[in-house]
Amino acid sequence: MRVSDGIPNGRIAELSQPEMFQEHEEVIVFTRNEFNRFYTSMMEQINYINNIDLYLDRNEDWKLIGYWPKILQRIHLLDKNIDSILTKEPLQTYLDASIYNTNKTAIKLKVVPKDKVIIQQTLPF
Repeated sequence: MRVSDGIPNGRIAELSQPEMFQEHEEVIVFTRNEFNRFYTSMMEQINYINNIDLYLDRNEDWKLIGYWPKILQRIHLLDKNIDSILTKEPLQTYLDASIYNTNKTAIKLKVVPKDKVIIQQTLPF
């Protein structure tokens, strides 16, 4: 299963790069705003963990014990974001849509829409 940037338009989803997909493939189609929210949320958590690793002195590993709960909290948020993308329950209109692309040059592909469900923010802003 792949994630693609797409613009939902009724029962039609326009993919930004349709040539990346096979004739029949399961795809999660996100609007640009939805994908941006997931991506920035995950990048913030990864950057936080990397910054702790970069600024920690390797000679004083005992200080890591104090940072461990904060690191685990960020990993938990990452896990929640990934789970919310890959869950089988509908997150948005076009989750787990089967796309049939028999014409490789076609730009518009028909998808089977799911019921609309409001996406909850996984991170407090």
